[in-house]
Formats: sequence, structure tokens, C-alpha cells
Amino acid sequence: MSDSRRSYTVLYQLAGGELSLIEIRRDDLGEERDPSKLYHWLWFKPDGRLHERLRFVSMRSDAPNEERIFEQGALRYNATNGTFVESALLRSHALTLRPNTALSATHAASIDAYLDAEPG
Repeated sequence: MSDSRRSYTVLYQLAGGELSLIEIRRDDLGEERDPSKLYHWLWFKPDGRLHERLRFVSMRSDAPNEERIFEQGALRYNATNGTFVESALLRSHALTLRPNTALSATHAASIDAYLDAEPG
């Protein structure tokens, strides 16, 4: 996805009417093993611009269901759909899992800009 200096792999992409959530794994950090540096969940606005990085708290996997807890909210999803509940507003967002290959040009540009601003 990005240039070789800031490369990444899209692991999950969930989209709904008001937001998109994308998890990426950094592929450009060599021997790095710290999950907080390797894995990034990013929250995007409807127009594809980055809203913020979600701050990871915990995760649970109970196949086929997955759960990720962030400071900003809770994400529950399976192979086809999910729900993100914002912590601050208790707003619930229905999401659909999208193929990782369907990354829009706007999302890709936003991720590239985010990674360019990240240390490492």
C-alpha cells in the first residue's frame, strides 16, 4: 500500500454511513514486536479523511465473533458486519466488513499521511 519506507497491510475494514474503521499492520518496522507500534485501528470520517487513531484497551476473540475495546468505544464484529459504540456519546454505528482490497484512494492517502507523521 504505501511506499517501501512506510508500508502496511490492511487487516480489517468496516464501513457504515457515518464512519469507517480500518486496522492496519505496519510492515516497515523490521524486528519491532510491540503491538501498539505494529497495529493501528484508524477512525475515518464519511469523506475518507482520518478522524483519529483509536487507543486500544483490550480484545476478545470468540469465533466467529471479535471484540475490540478502545478508549473511544467498543467494536464488535464477525465475518460480515459489526457495531461500533462510541464511549463519549453512546452512539451505535452499524458497520459492514469490506474486502481489504477495496481501500479507497482517499483512505489510502489519509493512511499514508498518518504514517508519514508517525515516528519510526
